[in-house]
Amino acid sequence: MKHNLNLNKQMMKKRILLITVISGALLVSCNSNKKNNQVSEVDVVESVVRTTVTDNQGNTMVLAFYNESGTAIAELNGEAINMVRDTTASGVKMHNNEYEYEEWQGHIVLKKDGKVVFDNKDVVSASVTNKQGEKLDMTFNNNNNTAVLKLDGKEINLKADTTASGIKYSNANYVYEEWQGHSVLKKDGKVVFDNKK
Repeated sequence: MKHNLNLNKQMMKKRILLITVISGALLVSCNSNKKNNQVSEVDVVESVVRTTVTDNQGNTMVLAFYNESGTAIAELNGEAINMVRDTTASGVKMHNNEYEYEEWQGHIVLKKDGKVVFDNKDVVSASVTNKQGEKLDMTFNNNNNTAVLKLDGKEINLKADTTASGIKYSNANYVYEEWQGHSVLKKDGKVVFDNKK
């Protein structure tokens, strides 16, 4: 009887040790996965480029481009639309199972199941903000190929330049360029606004 009691104590110690080892391994594994997920979330947040665009009917769409992962989120009428970027020679093209997004020289079209739900064809209003909180307001008139930009209360009138991809507007002192959501404004060759920095 005493022998059975010692045997039961030894078995119980082995079970407790085994449970402790398994619990420790699970804890380490969970912490490792949690750390890896946190790193990837930070990487995506660091490379986000945000733009706000208004169409001819006054509908506003907020766009967030995640350049490293090649994804974007469009917010329209309270709906968040996650899309992946397509390979294209010029402009921007993205999609998911329901939506298609296309942008070329400031003209933005969003289609849901083939039907246009957002189009800023004639006059395009947009604003972008850089990491310092500076805001660049832009109005592009596609009928006469002009743009009016506002930075720090100053109005800048520009004319469209021919470009193979992206957008380029300029005057004697200023050059505005945009490609895949990256907006840069230069005055006399010096960068005065960059929404990636």
